Amino acid sequence: MKEKVNSLIANGVFEEGQRETLMAMDESVLDSIITANGANITANKQLETENKDLKANAEKAVKEKEEEDAAKIKANGEEEPMTQEQYIANAPGDLGKLLKEGIAMRETKKTELIGSLTANKENPFTEGELKEMDIPELKKLVTLSQMNAPADYAPAGGRFNAQELRKNEKQEDGSGVPDAPGFEALCDTKQ
Repeated sequence: MKEKVNSLIANGVFEEGQRETLMAMDESVLDSIITANGANITANKQLETENKDLKANAEKAVKEKEEEDAAKIKANGEEEPMTQEQYIANAPGDLGKLLKEGIAMRETKKTELIGSLTANKENPFTEGELKEMDIPELKKLVTLSQMNAPADYAPAGGRFNAQELRKNEKQEDGSGVPDAPGFEALCDTKQ
């Protein structure tokens, strides 16, 4: 009986923590479990063998396809991948035009961001280092560079004239808004 329990645990049908339960079972029940699981174990081993064969066949097919593709490239004389310009030139329909416009827009934006960063005297990066960065990185750097910029408290309208701001105050000639009454005047109630 102990051998049967050991067999069930060794084959992964049960865990070591279930040994006491298995030992308490009737031997006929253990025989039924072994018979049922013996078929499963055999089926699992057969599936493992089939999976190994399928994997080997798949790897062989992939390798053959790679060799076939390499042979086609070599036969066509295209040993190097296409350049960006070649890809755009061979793009179907308006896709080539769209790609050219997108690249131009990207370069314009990148030039603007780099210009903004190089204009900042606190910028520790060289222009070459900035050109190697992507636009999202450059945008983050521009945001950081503006965080320490001195605050501009000028009105949003631009220039202002101090005399224009004081036009409604009481003027020497008596025009304008009179001074507000003081607290004493409010408290002085004549009855």
